[in-house]
Amino acid sequence: MDWEIVQNRDFPKIKDLILRKEWAYVSFCSRFREYTQKQHILNNDCTILAHYEKEKNYIREAIMLTQRGIILPILEQPSLNEYSPILYYFFSSFQHYMNRLHSIMGLFDDVIKIEAMLPVQASHQVDYYLMTVTEESLRVPDFFSFHDMVVRKATPKDAEKLYNLQKMYELEEVFIDPSKFNPKICLSNLRNMLKHELIMYVEKNNIPVAKAGTNARGFLTDQIGGVYTHDEERRKGIACCLMYLLLKNIFKIKQIVSLFVKKSNTPAISLYRKLGFEMRENYRISYFFN
Repeated sequence: MDWEIVQNRDFPKIKDLILRKEWAYVSFCSRFREYTQKQHILNNDCTILAHYEKEKNYIREAIMLTQRGIILPILEQPSLNEYSPILYYFFSSFQHYMNRLHSIMGLFDDVIKIEAMLPVQASHQVDYYLMTVTEESLRVPDFFSFHDMVVRKATPKDAEKLYNLQKMYELEEVFIDPSKFNPKICLSNLRNMLKHELIMYVEKNNIPVAKAGTNARGFLTDQIGGVYTHDEERRKGIACCLMYLLLKNIFKIKQIVSLFVKKSNTPAISLYRKLGFEMRENYRISYFFN
C-alpha cells in the first residue's frame, strides 16, 4: 500500500471511493466532477493523492489539494503512525503549497490527521455538525403564508439583486476576519454559483429577503449552503418553507441532501431538525492565515 498522485486511468476508482460515503464528501466530489468533466485533472487546478491497495486494485483513501489552497481529505480510521512516510514527506517538502494554504475541510477526524502532518499550525478552527436528509425522511413544515412575497429560482441575471444577502451571509457566517471581505470577489463567486448551483430566494416588494441553495453537487448527493434570512424577516418560518421547497426540487434528481452547520447555531439546527435532517458526523474547517 502506498500514496501516489492520481492519474486519469484511476478516476473510476476515485469515484468508487467517494460513493462509499458520498454524503460526507460532497465538497471533494463536486470538485472532482468538475475536473473530470474536463477529461483530466490539470496540475494548475488540483492534485489528488491516493492510497492504493495494490493487491485488491482499489483506492482506500484520497486527499485533494486545490489551486486555492484547500485540502479535502477522505481518510480511514487507523492511527496516524500507520500512514505512509511518503505522505509526510509530501507535506513537509511542498513548501510552495504551504505558502498558499488556506484551509482543510472535512470530517473532524480526517482534518485532525492532516493537521498533524503539516509543518504549519492552523490559526482558526470552526466545528460543525454534518447533517443529512432523504426524501423519505423529509418532513413537511407548517407553511408560512407568502401572500406578500414571491419565491423564485435564481438565475445568473440575479447576481446583483442577491448580492446584499450574500454579503450579509458571508460576513455573519463565513469570514472570521470581516476586514478580509472583498466585494468584487463576493460578486464574482456569486455569479459563478448562480451558473452551476440551484439557488432559490424569497422576494418582498422586489427585494430579496431570504435565500438558500446548493453549494456543492455530487453524483447522488447535493450539499446545501448559504442559507440566510434578513434580520427583519427571521423567526417567521420563511427559511423553513424556503428550504422545504428547495429540498423538493433537489430530490427530483438526487437521493440525499447534506449540509454542515456551526455547533453554536442553535436556531439553524432546530430548523434543519424540523425538516427531518439528522446528525451524522462532526465536521471541521481549519484555517491558515498569515
